[in-house]
Amino acid sequence: MKDINYTKVGDYYIPYLKGIKAIPQLSFFGRRLYKHLYENEQNKLFSLRCENKLVEYLVDTDEQMNKQYELLVK
Repeated sequence: MKDINYTKVGDYYIPYLKGIKAIPQLSFFGRRLYKHLYENEQNKLFSLRCENKLVEYLVDTDEQMNKQYELLVK
């Protein structure tokens, strides 16, 4: 079993979430995807953050969208 560290804030103990990665610089499509998740799909955004997969998901989807855009523009 993993050890969980807690921080006491007032009368409450809040778990310390480690390993939260900063969101890297994204292109137009990645930023729009993040905005869509933030405004319309809070549950999916929360689950991706909890699993620490948000950055991977945004970068991967951003790259795929940019490739599709380049193909369409040609």
